[in-house]
Amino acid sequence: MSAANSRPLRDQELTGTPGYAAYEMRQLRTEAERAEAEALVTDRHIWLTRRHRPCPAATSIASRFRQEPAAVGMFENGGRLVCCLVLDQTPAEIWLRHVYSAPGSTSNGVARLLTLWAADHAAQNGLAHVHVEALLAEGIGTPSVLITRYITYLHELGWTTLRISNGPVGARVVHLRVPAKRRPAIQHLVRFALPVEPSDS
Repeated sequence: MSAANSRPLRDQELTGTPGYAAYEMRQLRTEAERAEAEALVTDRHIWLTRRHRPCPAATSIASRFRQEPAAVGMFENGGRLVCCLVLDQTPAEIWLRHVYSAPGSTSNGVARLLTLWAADHAAQNGLAHVHVEALLAEGIGTPSVLITRYITYLHELGWTTLRISNGPVGARVVHLRVPAKRRPAIQHLVRFALPVEPSDS
């Protein structure tokens, strides 16, 4: 999830045409879809690095989308991939891992939709929360003000910080969660079209 000016999306803004969703969440099944996700992660890494934003090592994460069975994408109705992630789901909990939005997309809007969709999805599965982990720094001198702004952005989306721990070389990882909440209107914006296989993580 990428930092930008944000505010929580209110229920009355979840409007759409019944039977027609602007976005679709689905598993990355074809080689073309996985290649598109790999390219999206690489492009996003370049975008973040140029702006001194927190980001993981691009090569290892991007290549993971080639093999990860729980990799999913948010596609525009026209078919363009705007977000990809690993949906690590078990009967006990749901984690969103390695979340990336496409450079040039309205990443703020995509992150808000993803948050609302995930909270609704968790509620439908009888869970209390959705968890996410986000990299804070990669040991490259990321200004602390950007890290603070990034955490604030996630809080504005509705996420609550649980803890900060050590991650990959020189990195810190913030673990957050958002309460599950049914939002039936979200189906008019984001359609979920897959059963998800367990993640290897």
